[in-house]
Amino acid sequence: EHYAVALVHSLDDAVVRHRRFKVVLDAGGGTASLVLPHVLSRLSLDTLIVNGHLDENRVAPTDGERQADLDRLAKLVTASGADLGVLFDPVGERITLVDERGAIVGLDRALLLFVDLIVRTEGGGDLALPVSTTRLAADLAARHGRQAHGCKLATSAIMRASQRDGVVFAGAEGGGYVFPVLHPAYDALLSFGKLLELLA
Repeated sequence: EHYAVALVHSLDDAVVRHRRFKVVLDAGGGTASLVLPHVLSRLSLDTLIVNGHLDENRVAPTDGERQADLDRLAKLVTASGADLGVLFDPVGERITLVDERGAIVGLDRALLLFVDLIVRTEGGGDLALPVSTTRLAADLAARHGRQAHGCKLATSAIMRASQRDGVVFAGAEGGGYVFPVLHPAYDALLSFGKLLELLA
């Protein structure tokens, strides 16, 4: 619960609560399911949660299982009229998004979405992105007076780059995002919370 409190304190939770998002969440049968109830209770979200309990059989889902989960999530988003859907990976590090129309957002597009929202709305700060990331991300940052610092693709390099002075976001095209306001690590729940804050 301490982590959940720290996570909510790292967000503009009043803005998120005011927006009253409707979301469908697939906790992936993993660690996110342990913390989600504590986070959701503080954000006034209208939620539908699937795979919301620990399931040791889902620790390493196959590509087919993951795609089936995404397809089901997409159907639930459209059927419920939700604003978005989020699939958490079993270890709580990465997310995959489904938009309000039920379209699965590719991981490359999701990174560009985060970059675009951050450079438009955050109160200043730079980004750290692997040099292999599409040039569009750096162009988006530059267009808004931000710098995209290049780094290696390795997770450890991205986490180190997130600790540079002035960096407010680091991420790669694999669905892992770092918001160093809380800690320099991939964090699916924080990424979800920050996405809501940025969309609000």
